[in-house]
Amino acid sequence: MRVDFPIVAIGASAGGLEPLETFFEYARPESDFAYVLIQHLAPNHKSLMDELLARHTKLPIRIIEHNMPIEKGTIYLNPPKKFIELLDGEFILSEKEDRKLSFPISSFFGSLATHHHENACAIVFSGTGSDGAEGIKYIKEKGGLVLAQDPATAKFDGMPKNAINTGAVDKICAVEQMHGELESYFLNKEELNGRELKSENSRKVIEDILKSILNQIEVDFTGYKYTTVSRRISRRMSLLGFTIMMDYRAYLEDNPTEAHLLAKELLIGVTRFFRDEEAFEALKNKVIPELIAANQETKTIRIWVTACSTGEEAYSIALMIKDYLRVHRLQYDVSIFATDLDKEAIKLAANRVFPENISTEIPIEYLSTYFIPQRSGYTIAKEIREMIVFSAHNLIQDPPFNKIDMISCRNFLIYLNDNVQQQLYSLFQYSIKSGGFLFLGSSESLGKSSEDFLEFDKKNKIFINKENKKFIQQVRSSKTRSIIGFEPIVQEKPILQNSASGKNRLMSEIQNTLIQAYVPDSIVTDDMFNLIHTTGNANRWLRLPAGEISSNVMKMLPESMAVPLEVVANKVLKSGKSTVLHNVQITEELKAYYHHEKSLKIHVRSTNLTKGSLHLFITFEPENSIDDQPNAERIDMGSASLEKINILERELRINKETLQTTIEELESSNEELQAANEELQSSNEELESVNEELYTVNAEFQEKNMELSEANNDLNNLIQSTDIALLFLDSNLNIRKFTP
Repeated sequence: MRVDFPIVAIGASAGGLEPLETFFEYARPESDFAYVLIQHLAPNHKSLMDELLARHTKLPIRIIEHNMPIEKGTIYLNPPKKFIELLDGEFILSEKEDRKLSFPISSFFGSLATHHHENACAIVFSGTGSDGAEGIKYIKEKGGLVLAQDPATAKFDGMPKNAINTGAVDKICAVEQMHGELESYFLNKEELNGRELKSENSRKVIEDILKSILNQIEVDFTGYKYTTVSRRISRRMSLLGFTIMMDYRAYLEDNPTEAHLLAKELLIGVTRFFRDEEAFEALKNKVIPELIAANQETKTIRIWVTACSTGEEAYSIALMIKDYLRVHRLQYDVSIFATDLDKEAIKLAANRVFPENISTEIPIEYLSTYFIPQRSGYTIAKEIREMIVFSAHNLIQDPPFNKIDMISCRNFLIYLNDNVQQQLYSLFQYSIKSGGFLFLGSSESLGKSSEDFLEFDKKNKIFINKENKKFIQQVRSSKTRSIIGFEPIVQEKPILQNSASGKNRLMSEIQNTLIQAYVPDSIVTDDMFNLIHTTGNANRWLRLPAGEISSNVMKMLPESMAVPLEVVANKVLKSGKSTVLHNVQITEELKAYYHHEKSLKIHVRSTNLTKGSLHLFITFEPENSIDDQPNAERIDMGSASLEKINILERELRINKETLQTTIEELESSNEELQAANEELQSSNEELESVNEELYTVNAEFQEKNMELSEANNDLNNLIQSTDIALLFLDSNLNIRKFTP
């Protein structure tokens, strides 16, 4: 059955009876909406909500049954112990699992969003906990309307506050105003879709709106698909009560904050843990082992999560990698760069307290191992948080990262037009190493770029970069740029005019030139091996390390040379005696500089350049050059390497023994704590759930008690005022009541 009318889903719990009565007092008898009320109900209690609401509305009220069709102008109530879904205009009921924390409100919101998109509305009323907070993200993502009761007016503000904290709530308002907001929004939306968006002028006005955003906040949305942009602008107009696009454009020009709000609307920052479970399962079982194997030598993995929003996707990937490393007892340096244009989302992602209903999204083994329960939800373990670097970054305008092992760009490219998509694929080829992975969303495809990537898992949209290519930037001004890239800007050095200092500067230049030309390749470091100065062509020995930038010489030199050199350098620092390292093999890269040499020698000497601090002079010379240090100690490259290996093996053996003992103690403690924590958490969740259900039952009983009290008072008044002599007897002829 096709449903073409708005469906208003209402989530309410403890303290929700009063706002529900007020809300339905404002509902018109000939309402064009269908209302679905989802509450937290006690499993063995017959709800009195239908009787209580009937006093405040003329709309028919029905308890939901399996396969019941939905009709407008009707209020539907959820039965106890059931989960509700909407499919093809009919309600589908499923059993609620016992002894398991459940979120029936979020569950129904998600179902409603999936099947009814822009015709869906979610309202969150009073209640404790966070049910509904995750569900409204689905409604927002699909273009529906989200309202929340003002927490200041709620008896229990947990549910409204948690909903507001997601950033997915469109309006926070008093209950009395909600029907006005509903009717205004859906009426404006119908008028916009029916007339304004189909006019010939609308495309030109939308282009002007996007240019206005670019001029005001320097964010370019011109690469987005027209349908996406028009739909989101239409939604924003409906919220503000505009039906004419030119009026909204004028409002945008006059209100600087509106550009930020519309940009936030266009970004559609909705995400969740392990979105598309099957795809993440493929990532866990197929991709992560490949990443580990491909980086065995460097022990470093670099991942870029683009358009990360509030960070759930980045945290999901970090959890899977960390758990794989833990299970296989491996040590890797993992860096995950999580970027998004929305600075507020990035700030939230970096300091997350996750709502308690993430327990429905996250596998229990991850939840119990890497999440710390808090009063208001969960925080993530420090070891996971430290893997991720959150940063504000415009994928379509800012320079990219490079030397990346995997890029995850999911559910973002679908909003961009084909040209921008292809430019971004070109950028990804520059960022991802040859053989690295690209992870896309379920609705995204490579298009023309399919020739540049290999299919690794077609079903789950995982691809391999064939070749790491150079990326050429298109030159443009900051106001018109629309694609990532970077190009070095060469600036001419200013001509020095100061004649007074010219001579000294000339002498200094001459000395530097002579030193660079005739002094052997040399490096000067501090006592921590940090590079201070070089002479000759020492730069050809050094390479910038992958990952975090470091000035440590031992990380810049070839590994075959760095290991024995570190042993020698440490000896020199301790003894102060100069040492020469012989038989240093020339690497393939350096053979072009040493045509007739097969090996080199390295002089290492220490000196006090500044008071109280040691410095090392490291000089690279041909093996047969004249020895200017006859008293220096001589060490063969092989023996230095062997010594270093012995030292490392001894340290490794000690560390292994210590680590094994520590691991066993930690595992034992962790199992005990985990068991205790799970029991406490389970008990706490059950108590909270029972408490909330009892509060709802109590509120209904109080309302019924007031009705009975009024009826009893009316009867007593009638009995007292009548002049007829009456005796009220029970079955044993005992007097129960009598008239005066």
